[in-house]
Amino acid sequence: MLSKLFILLFSLTHLQIQGEFNLLESYLESKKKASYEQYSKDCLNKNNWESCSDADFILLTKLLNEEIVTKKSAIYPEREARKGRNAVIEIFYKVDELGNVEYLNTIKSECGFGDIDIKENWQSENCGWFEKAAIKAISNWNYDPIFINDKAVIRKIPHRLTFVVEKTTNRDVDAQFTELSSKEIRALNRVINKNDLDALIEFAGSKALENPLYFYYLAVAYDDRKDFKNAEINYLNFISKTGNKLLKFMMRTLNVLFKREILAINI
Repeated sequence: MLSKLFILLFSLTHLQIQGEFNLLESYLESKKKASYEQYSKDCLNKNNWESCSDADFILLTKLLNEEIVTKKSAIYPEREARKGRNAVIEIFYKVDELGNVEYLNTIKSECGFGDIDIKENWQSENCGWFEKAAIKAISNWNYDPIFINDKAVIRKIPHRLTFVVEKTTNRDVDAQFTELSSKEIRALNRVINKNDLDALIEFAGSKALENPLYFYYLAVAYDDRKDFKNAEINYLNFISKTGNKLLKFMMRTLNVLFKREILAINI
């Protein structure tokens, strides 16, 4: 059914005729009841978040622009903000006929320092403050009711909330690709957040022999200062000392050098 829906959606959205859009909406609406019956069996009755996440019924409500929710952002736990820890909390909740949200259970909790997609050395324990903040946030959310045959229906929805300290998911936390300790990452972050290129050059220069990642930040600092000769030297030092270990950095570095015609790259 989904493939037919997508084909029809693609075709009709390229036709600037109101009647065709009405046809699309009518078609989707006609499929909603049957899809909800299946959704009830797979998701609501089994209380299985995985079967709720990719159900046809949820797709239809999105295509019909019916999944409208009023949200307030979660409040960052103060003690975690002071530590500089980030988190990803996945929770499962119920939306009743009136659109009120009721927490069901936590699917996954992960927290730690650095990038929320990489999650190097993150843990599932000791994330309680983030989980409490997430549960409190959704308790204040409200969905517009969805009707089938003029009767409001319930839904169960898995949702991912992220907690990110400002400026900790960019280049300052790519240090997770190395064996840097949390203490060393925080020290590097503090220098970067000063926005002082001279301070970063001094700091990274003093640490470069301890870990090749510092050559990268040394190069970035020189790059930002338009000192391209020293930037080139440190980019190349970084490449020579890391090999294939830090692929993300490597690609970024090679891309910068290629644009400057420092290296001739044949891929």
